[in-house]
Amino acid sequence: MNAKYRLELQNIAGGALQELFENDLEKVIENIYDKNTSFKKARKLTIELKLIPSDESREIVLVDITTKTTLSPVQGVTTQLMLDRNGNKVTASEFGNKMKGQASFWDLEDCKIDVECAEGEIIEKDDRKSIFESDKVRHMFKAK
Repeated sequence: MNAKYRLELQNIAGGALQELFENDLEKVIENIYDKNTSFKKARKLTIELKLIPSDESREIVLVDITTKTTLSPVQGVTTQLMLDRNGNKVTASEFGNKMKGQASFWDLEDCKIDVECAEGEIIEKDDRKSIFESDKVRHMFKAK
C-alpha cells in the first residue's frame, strides 16, 4: 500500500481538532502552573480519532474526534478543630492557625482569648480551664 493521504491535522473538521487540542493543552498548562497541584504528577492530553466506514464500499468514513485530559488534582490541606460542648450543643473552632506559642480558644460571640502559654501553664477564662503541654492544649475542662 503506497497511498498518500492529504490530511493535515489543523484542517480536520474545519479546524475543530486543532481547536480542541489548543483548549485542552491550555487546561494542562494551567494545571501544571497551579502551585496547589503536585509538580511530580504527569498530565496527559489524549486525542482519539475513531474512523468508521459508512458501508461496504469503504469510500466514506465517519471520523469521531474526542480529546481528553488527565490533570493533577488540587492537593488537600489539613487543619485542626477544637470541639467543646455548650449546653446540649457541640461547638467547633479551628485550632492552630496562630503563631507558635499562641492559641485561640472559645471563639464565641461573648468571649475570645489569645494567649502565649508556657508548658504546663493553666489558663482560665470564665468557668473553663485548659492545661498547655508543648504549645498544645492537652485538656480542657470546666472549673469547679
